[in-house]
Amino acid sequence: MNRNDAETQTRSLPDSLEDTFFDNPLMTAIKLSRFKFIGRLLSPEDRVLDLGCGTGYGSYFFASMIKGDVVGIDAYADIDYAIQTFSRPNLRFLRGDMRHPPDEITRRRFDAVVSVDSIEHFSKDEGCAILDTYARLLEPGGTMIIGTPNALSATYRSARTAPSTSTNTSRKSCAPCLPPALNAPSCFR
Repeated sequence: MNRNDAETQTRSLPDSLEDTFFDNPLMTAIKLSRFKFIGRLLSPEDRVLDLGCGTGYGSYFFASMIKGDVVGIDAYADIDYAIQTFSRPNLRFLRGDMRHPPDEITRRRFDAVVSVDSIEHFSKDEGCAILDTYARLLEPGGTMIIGTPNALSATYRSARTAPSTSTNTSRKSCAPCLPPALNAPSCFR
């Protein structure tokens, strides 16, 4: 298959993901597999908050898998791309800092809070505060799904991503940050 054939077959992917696909197909496959894994943990009616959603393709992926509302939040310019590109009745994007969520977020409760490859960009204290803040926004019995590189993955990081990661996380480093309900062994899989 030549590149033009592949371009025709990937037209349903967001532009940024298409660019990533052609630049680094392995990273695209990894990202999509993470989203699929998370999507399978969500219930059809879940209300989902996607922290650090970036360009929004993860939020869009979740919104296509469930009927419940999905809200993506990010502080960076990528959120403008998400707002302009993705439209679904159950999908919204907000500009906001994970450390200081907008009132529109803190007034709501969610069945699932998701964050993929975001929390490691904060200091340990900031990460703990973020986990605490969003754990309080979960409905009773809600799910928090945090995807982040751990210390063992540092060896495999690309030159592009290594400088932007400030914290290596593990169960041991996260456990003291979590409220008791989220600190059970079953929460770490």
